[in-house]
Amino acid sequence: MRKKFRSTLLAILSFLLLAYFYPGFTFETTHSIALASLVFSLLYLFVRPLIKFLSLPANLITFGLFSLLINVALLYLVSTVVPGFDIVPFQFRNSQVLGFSIPSFYLNTFFSSLVASTALSLMTSIFFWIFS
Repeated sequence: MRKKFRSTLLAILSFLLLAYFYPGFTFETTHSIALASLVFSLLYLFVRPLIKFLSLPANLITFGLFSLLINVALLYLVSTVVPGFDIVPFQFRNSQVLGFSIPSFYLNTFFSSLVASTALSLMTSIFFWIFS
């Protein structure tokens, strides 16, 4: 029970951090961000393992890349269930870092969800590694 509670808190923390730094997440109120993070953490803990087990052959064929699509589906499910939470497309303006120029690009809703799910998986894995 304690492990599930810790996992829930870490999933909520990673979702809130991503919502703060990622411009593809939009929230209307603080209530919607709290509800979205709670729904995501519950889906991440209880539904995701079942879906990963059922999609094991596809995950083996794609060497684990199919799990990114599972996370995209979870984010899409959260955006449809929670009112006031949306994943929106956004335009990245060009910038320059240490003499390297990063060109501007546009991410539609699917690719915005893909970037968000990748970042969310990475943050959650790092938090689980640090706090386990």
